[in-house]
Amino acid sequence: MSRKRDRERIKKKKEQGKPKYTSRRRFVKVAAFLGAATASIYVGSHVFHDDKWDFLARNEWHEIILDYRDILKRYSPIGPELQIKNESELAKIKKEANPILDHQIKIRGFDLPGNYDVKAYSQLFSVPDRKEFREPALEYCKTAFEFLYNHPRLSGLVKPSLEWITVQRTNYEKGFDGNGFIGNSYYDMQKLKVVNKSNPKQYFEYQKPIPAHACGSRLVVAERDKKDGSLKSWFIYISAIEPHVLLSAPFSELTPLTIDSATVKYEDEVGTEKAKQAGETISEGLSHLLALELSDELGIPNGKRLARESINKVRNYGKYRYLPNSVAWIRKNGMQAALDLYLESPRKFMEAVMKI
Repeated sequence: MSRKRDRERIKKKKEQGKPKYTSRRRFVKVAAFLGAATASIYVGSHVFHDDKWDFLARNEWHEIILDYRDILKRYSPIGPELQIKNESELAKIKKEANPILDHQIKIRGFDLPGNYDVKAYSQLFSVPDRKEFREPALEYCKTAFEFLYNHPRLSGLVKPSLEWITVQRTNYEKGFDGNGFIGNSYYDMQKLKVVNKSNPKQYFEYQKPIPAHACGSRLVVAERDKKDGSLKSWFIYISAIEPHVLLSAPFSELTPLTIDSATVKYEDEVGTEKAKQAGETISEGLSHLLALELSDELGIPNGKRLARESINKVRNYGKYRYLPNSVAWIRKNGMQAALDLYLESPRKFMEAVMKI
């Protein structure tokens, strides 16, 4: 009986030594990168301590309405205040704010009508996550990073020298460039700067009193090269409170670093909205399949459900309209073929995807 158990144990070890996608070299890199604190993650053998799964089994997200002054006191700014230049977004903000701005102009005794210029700005303020969830979320993002850039069937990705940071009650307005921030959720703090171009002394700022509370992931571009429009300064933000967001977020926000230049050129051809849709179609399609693969390697029990939930949550939004098509096309043709085609021509990629 003892010999039989020994044979079964040896057989099991051999099977575990042959992971579906993970080479031994890549696992060594992951293990070294994560350190002793993450010894419970062993990609090749599908081991992950049970208590570690709590961070991917949460059901806590709900919007919390706060006055902007409370947010300024409680939470952490990530990156600088950035001007909103997207025309459709800017038009929506101005339309909502016009009655308020007229009132502000009147009570200040400024010229009305006047030749007013209105610029909108946004800054992300992060809610720090609960202490017990910070380390597991950080470990997962580091693992996803190594998985992506050592994937045997996906090459040619731009690999940044990125540091993952779990948000504390700290000011991150400086030193943000090229980093990945992991928080609970965030507030989009919006401010309008208004000046009478005919009389520049007539200037004021209006802070949106109740900022939107959101849960998601974002690649935030702080600055582009003035000559070619390439990325010059950026950071990634990931909300960890929603498991389906966290599962694919490292992939969906890292992939745009590679496809950005192609998307920017495509924007000159078709406009911002269609270019943004194309970028989301390729990056989210790849992210979905990468998240499924990593879930399988880690043995995440609810990984497939979370990945499906992620698609179902966004598929009715315009910019994600072709995401199911993208997933189907990439499954058929491969991740490398999808990336290569997009880098050659986002238009060709979208045409191929829309035929599915």
